[in-house]
Amino acid sequence: MSPDAIKVILQTLFNFCKENKFKHEHMIIAEELLTDTIEELTIHNIKLIVYKHFNMTEQQVDVPSRKGELVKARQIAMAIAYTLSDEYKMHWSLNDIAYEIGKRDHATVLHAKKTVRNQRDTNRKYDEMYRTIEERIRIRLKPIKEL
Repeated sequence: MSPDAIKVILQTLFNFCKENKFKHEHMIIAEELLTDTIEELTIHNIKLIVYKHFNMTEQQVDVPSRKGELVKARQIAMAIAYTLSDEYKMHWSLNDIAYEIGKRDHATVLHAKKTVRNQRDTNRKYDEMYRTIEERIRIRLKPIKEL
């Protein structure tokens, strides 16, 4: 099936769901697929998508604050960047990830990875939220060699 045919089908389903007031987290992803372009997989782009999920800006999150929602957004961005770096062989160091996400150090990434894993293992809603964000990133961002 061609990408254009898939886009037509996706648009039709999206419009049907919208008209009938069906709400589901995947509708957000479908809308992004229909409107957003694919961008390069970078730590910066990962964090922007995570922050957007929380309705926050880079200026709000990348500050030296320990407020719960800010910490959660940074930790999820770090955990996803760490996972995708390994998976796509991006060769981002812990320091690269830490510095790009809030100008932290490598230990913060390790702590974030552990915290996110614990939350995902014990909190179903948190795990669903994480998977939604990660799916959105996988759809929108591709390594430069795949663009």
